[in-house]
Amino acid sequence: MKKATLFLPFIFITLLILSCNKDDDIKVLSSINGTSWVGTGDTSSRRTITFTSELDYNYLDSEYGDNIHGTYIFSNVRGVLTDRYGTTGFYINNELLTIDYDTGTGEYIEDTGIETFLKK
Repeated sequence: MKKATLFLPFIFITLLILSCNKDDDIKVLSSINGTSWVGTGDTSSRRTITFTSELDYNYLDSEYGDNIHGTYIFSNVRGVLTDRYGTTGFYINNELLTIDYDTGTGEYIEDTGIETFLKK
């Protein structure tokens, strides 16, 4: 009986995770390779991010001449960008990509806020 009660919290947590795992409003993506995104909202429309392969991306800010190459990992709707400044998280909600610098490391840890991009 003791062993059975030890498994109850694990069963409860598993059911909780499975029940919260599905969100009908967000489209799950298998790949973002070949997609381009342009700045929107407070993000300058002169900024773009393009995923050039399954591992590489290019961030271009034509206003300031920044051209940053890096790598990324992506799964479902979330990912992590890595470049010479550090890493930072991003997520995609349908046609909107959001880079969240508050989740960054390295030099990004000093930046705060988010940038948003619309899919081209």
